[in-house]
Order: sequence, then C-alpha cells, then structure tokens
Amino acid sequence: MALAGLVLVAGPALTASITPVAQRNRNFEVGELQIARGGAVRFTNDDDFPHQIAIRGPSMRYESDLMAPHQLVDVQFADAGSFEVRCGVHPRMRMTIQVR
Repeated sequence: MALAGLVLVAGPALTASITPVAQRNRNFEVGELQIARGGAVRFTNDDDFPHQIAIRGPSMRYESDLMAPHQLVDVQFADAGSFEVRCGVHPRMRMTIQVR
C-alpha cells in the first residue's frame, strides 16, 4: 500500500496512537473525538471528490492541501485543548477533537 498523501503535522515523528476518521458523503464520520495528547488523527477521503482539512485550536492552526479521493492526511496533536476541524471545500463538514 502506498503512503502517497501522508502528511505529518505539529510534532515529531508519529509514535503515539493514530485514530482514523473518514470523510464520507460530505461529512466526517464522527462529530466529536477524544484523543490523548501526542496522538494523531488520520483523515481519509472516502468520497469521489476532493476534501480539505482545516484545524483551529488554542495552540494550532493547520490547513491541508486538497485531498484527492482516497488520499489520507495524518495530523498529530502535541498540546491539550479543543480543536475545531472543518473541510475547506464543504464548510458544513465539522467536527471537534478534544485532546487531553
């Protein structure tokens, strides 16, 4: 399996757990997610059209490039807090990540 489209953000090499979240039918598969500080979220585009990840929180701002269908992006969360996630292409797509 190729790792094309893998992006590591906001921290050293991923050594903590990775929690998958699919983007499907113009929605994130969950509305809220809790992860441990240092963990990562793997966003996968399970649609046949592009998505984009935009994250805002107290210690982090991140925007991915456009994600082609079946592309994935890993984002690591180094600090605790509440992070709002949206799709830049489909602004109604939202979720919250609580990092503890």
